[in-house]
Amino acid sequence: EDMELNSVPVDTITYNAAISACEKGGQWQCAFFLLSQMRARGVAADTITYNASISACGKGGQWYTALQLLTLMHSDGISMDTISFNSAISACVKAGQYPLGHRLMHVMQAHGCSPNTITYNTMISGC
Repeated sequence: EDMELNSVPVDTITYNAAISACEKGGQWQCAFFLLSQMRARGVAADTITYNASISACGKGGQWYTALQLLTLMHSDGISMDTISFNSAISACVKAGQYPLGHRLMHVMQAHGCSPNTITYNTMISGC
């Protein structure tokens, strides 16, 4: 609301910047709120929006919410990439949900995304 009052355009790029700042600051609730607000206002979310939100949830120990966002991303028709899956896998592994992380690695491949060094390092860190 403050952005609109100060004539700052409220668009995907603006929201992505704010969500990324929340993610970097470890404020998963803020990132989740902004994504919800974005959707309610009809502002188009993109891969960057979801990746930052998933990562923020993972950093906040909210593995289940991270998985919900990955599912929502898919159902909204937003392209999931290696970063999307790596963020969700990391959320699961950090929370001790190693089997879910392992399963996501297979889902990742089924969606045409190849695991990379980050994927494997994340999985190894959970052992």
